[in-house]
Amino acid sequence: MAARERAGRGALWFLLALAAPCLLAPLIAWDAPVLCRLDGRAYAPGLAALLGLPAPGPFGRAGADPSALLAADRNSLALWPALRSGPRRTGAEVLAPSSRAHPLGTDSAGRDLLAQLLHGGRATLLVALLSGLAALGLGLPLG
Repeated sequence: MAARERAGRGALWFLLALAAPCLLAPLIAWDAPVLCRLDGRAYAPGLAALLGLPAPGPFGRAGADPSALLAADRNSLALWPALRSGPRRTGAEVLAPSSRAHPLGTDSAGRDLLAQLLHGGRATLLVALLSGLAALGLGLPLG
């Protein structure tokens, strides 16, 4: 295998390693569980967010607090993301430095910077994909 091919494959793996956390952002940093059981029913609010669907069941109500909903049911189970803070969730920890709860710290509104970075990267990848497809759609007929 030529050195140029190896470099190309290495670059592709590097891009995939950067893109994967952004594409899976709701499973890594979100303020609702990925999967849970509440009142004997199974819900997947994190998976719904991953697919761009509205939050299922009681998690979709305005002002619903997932932690409070799950705490009210003694038999509830939940699989939470590694970072239990969504990109828009504000907190009392304003301009907090790096910590276990907020690996990159928080901004002036108390929002987690890592969650914002992951979810912003997801939007950026979508825009890049759409612009690439538009260029392909215009370039093929013209070429």
